[in-house]
Amino acid sequence: MYDKFAAYGKIRYVKCVRAHFAMEGSERHNGSAFVQFISTENAQKVIDLATNSDSNKPSFLIQNEGIRLGGRQLNITLAVDRNEASKLRTTDKKEKIDKKNAYLAREGLIAADSDVSASMSTEDKDKRMRAYQEKKKKLKNPNYTISKFRLSIRNIPQDWDEKLVKACALKHTQTKLEEQGGKFDAPVVSQVKIIRDKIRTDKEGKPKSKGFGFVEFNDHESALACLRALNNNPFVFTKNQRPVVEFAVDDQRKLHARNKRLERNSKRQEQREEQRALQLAEAKEHEAADVEQEQQMVQGNISDSAEQTTKPDKKRKRKKKQDSEVGDSEINASNLNGSESAQPLTKKQKRKLRKNERQVNRLLGLPIEKKELKEASEDDTKEKNSKQKKNKKDVQSAKEINNTEHTESVQTTTDKKKKRKGVQLTKREKKDVKEDEQFQKLVNNYKKKFFAVDNEKSQEIKKRWYE
Repeated sequence: MYDKFAAYGKIRYVKCVRAHFAMEGSERHNGSAFVQFISTENAQKVIDLATNSDSNKPSFLIQNEGIRLGGRQLNITLAVDRNEASKLRTTDKKEKIDKKNAYLAREGLIAADSDVSASMSTEDKDKRMRAYQEKKKKLKNPNYTISKFRLSIRNIPQDWDEKLVKACALKHTQTKLEEQGGKFDAPVVSQVKIIRDKIRTDKEGKPKSKGFGFVEFNDHESALACLRALNNNPFVFTKNQRPVVEFAVDDQRKLHARNKRLERNSKRQEQREEQRALQLAEAKEHEAADVEQEQQMVQGNISDSAEQTTKPDKKRKRKKKQDSEVGDSEINASNLNGSESAQPLTKKQKRKLRKNERQVNRLLGLPIEKKELKEASEDDTKEKNSKQKKNKKDVQSAKEINNTEHTESVQTTTDKKKKRKGVQLTKREKKDVKEDEQFQKLVNNYKKKFFAVDNEKSQEIKKRWYE
């Protein structure tokens, strides 16, 4: 150093600044030194040479510029005294950013030797000390920070719910801010949560409160005012059970996961809203198209109605023909062998016709409507009554025949077997009798249908019947 700067003028001394970690007697320096020239002119020349060089240029372009030592370019400035050096140090220092908000850790803490702690219960003192120790342990972990907006409240009564806690917090913060004076906005509570026990329940079946919870504000000023108003206040809960209020400790990992979850939910909600808007637009388009179609149909119906007034209605004519044919088919001939003198059917004959039609439909597997079932039930009841009357008449006639020894008469198999004294019909014989009766009814039904009307169609039907 001395040889290098001696080329620019006479030097009084050169002194290197020793490193703070260097041992005593070692010549290790921290990269800086002081050089004192005898004349101020020589010192100014050295400073001018050092300041004229461009330090931003690469080393191969500034080999002949400035003052270099051991391949390194030297930064040379005028030395100052100690007072000015201390001032420069304070200005050059950057303000430390407290990312953890550690200055809020002692907010709300009550010392054990203070006058305020004398009126506190031992339980509250123990709770405060335990909470402070837990907070200190958590803050050693870089993932934990103190929230500026969220407060933790202990000693909450079991009867209180979120609404009461919110109302109490807003009331006391409002009064505290008014006492402080100045301009302020109305306090806003964004979230209130009471921690509850999932296992234990109260009389109503709801989970019991654990006695502590959280209150979150939108700004730091209202949160600080709430803490100072509620903390250790004997008029909020009870004298022996005072609120223990402090700024809550947040886990940044959980907050990060929560923010991500909220972002996902917001994106999903936006997508749903977009889908709803698209659906509404499509619905409106369909409605407009339907309205246009209805208008076109109305116009077409008006033109069709004008044409239909001039032309005869073919469908009505067909219905009239069908009705006339049905009316003709209901007319039954007095003689089933095809006599021309036709008479209208009696109620009894119509009932038999309906029953035979239902039996045919069942055999063919055709469906039966509810109306037909109701008619069938009514017809069955009427037939039962008529059969009972017939049986009574048959019994009376049989007695008369036995007494008068009447000649041979046409009797059914059932009447013959009834005359046998001491003989009863078996189940098989009963089934045979029923089947014979049903078959005869079917035959009679077809005869009535086929021979009721004399037309060209009826002749063809007769041929098929005989075949």
